[in-house]
Amino acid sequence: MAIISRGGLAACIMIRGIDGSLRGIHFKQHRPQLVLLDDLLKDDTAKSDAKREQVKNTFTDVVIPIGTRDTNILICGTVLHEEDLMAELLRGKIPGVRSIKKSAVISFAERDDLWSEWESKYNNLQDLDRIETAKSFFYAHEEEMLEGTEILWSEYLDYYYHVQKASNGRQILLQRNAE
Repeated sequence: MAIISRGGLAACIMIRGIDGSLRGIHFKQHRPQLVLLDDLLKDDTAKSDAKREQVKNTFTDVVIPIGTRDTNILICGTVLHEEDLMAELLRGKIPGVRSIKKSAVISFAERDDLWSEWESKYNNLQDLDRIETAKSFFYAHEEEMLEGTEILWSEYLDYYYHVQKASNGRQILLQRNAE
């Protein structure tokens, strides 16, 4: 999609998948100045040695040389496997790449007891309304349950979202206890 400003400045935004045609991308005579990559692997493809290797090869052989020396490449994603591209980037295994790791949860809740009670309500398969039951419990104890929490991008997501995203809450609670 080409964008032309009132002043006549032209820009172009192109969207491609990691499996799409990436070589030779240009707009008029310009090579990409900014490349944004997000979640290059899905949960199921992260399990495949061949797919992980393909993504790494595409990144090093196609994405890195896609622009000029002034091109910025930004990658957002989650480490899904200890040998995937994100893991290797964060360990500094790819030359010429500077990595910054940001945790979605900066500080965890202080009241593990309330979160454990929430977790038991959330996972109670005997309660057909267990999600609503857990949410009601959360709202009844919200101030205490959120005490001490801080998350990245709080204007977009909240702590409850991260706990619920962990499906049964256990991953976040265990991660906190391991720190």
